[in-house]
Amino acid sequence: MPVAIPSDAIAHAVFAFADANDVTARRMCRVPTLHETSLDQTFIEQLSRHSGPVQVGSGWVVTIETHNLGSGRHFGTWEIADIGVLVAVRHEGRLRLSKAAMLQSKRLYPVELALDEAEAHDYVRGIFRLWKSDEEAIEASRPRVFTFTGESEYKQLLAGDEQVLRIREFEQSRGAPVHYLLYNPAEMGWVQHFPIHLTGPEPASNTAGCRVVDAASIRTHLTALRAGQSATFDGIQSGLPPPYDRRPARGGWRVEAFVERVLRCQDGYVMEDGGGRIASALFGQRTGPISAAIAITFDAPGGAGE
Repeated sequence: MPVAIPSDAIAHAVFAFADANDVTARRMCRVPTLHETSLDQTFIEQLSRHSGPVQVGSGWVVTIETHNLGSGRHFGTWEIADIGVLVAVRHEGRLRLSKAAMLQSKRLYPVELALDEAEAHDYVRGIFRLWKSDEEAIEASRPRVFTFTGESEYKQLLAGDEQVLRIREFEQSRGAPVHYLLYNPAEMGWVQHFPIHLTGPEPASNTAGCRVVDAASIRTHLTALRAGQSATFDGIQSGLPPPYDRRPARGGWRVEAFVERVLRCQDGYVMEDGGGRIASALFGQRTGPISAAIAITFDAPGGAGE
């Protein structure tokens, strides 16, 4: 690596991702019925609050930028990742290193909630899908309870699912790893009542939260399940290969820890061509197989690369 990123610059980026983790996981506790896309938007929006160039004590400037690209998955193009993270290290304006990490997000469902993500007909209806029929309104207004337990499922993370196979094919053809971003509530064992009480309890800490596992390890776990069976929280906690079988990576790296690993060149994909081939395939078109992008740029002060 031509220019080593100083610890204070890395710490600034890690803090931003830890904040996005905390806000997203707590929102999941408050509204357990949120669609996965809403959790993506919460995560991206919270990161955007840390946007703008920030100079840290070492003199380096860290810039975090976010961009929602949209997705063509429901119109015939399968997403390879929901969120792409692009890292650029520059010295006096010249690119010294570029890296990418691709995150396919999957949310944990409370035990009482069936699979209820937006499908193609919802996109066709557009905003009008927010208007409920009388029958839907009556169902939505009745008192309900939602709980997250070890038996809660990542209902869209299925053994033998086509998307799992597409991700494997992408990794094999591109030579670039994909990771899963697992959305969990801040605390397991969490119980939420609908309607929500304004003075209801809040999570004391974020012990579960947003976790990251490489796709190859997820596939290894899924091979032990029957076709069409969903991964569970307990299954991910106990059924992944090393290093995910022990702390601090048990059940996945915390997303901020994963980002730190990317910045320290322990994870992610180094783009030897300056990002042209992979970045163009993933980020360069409106209908590309990705939904949102996060760019982290590190600008070294003069003399840092000498």
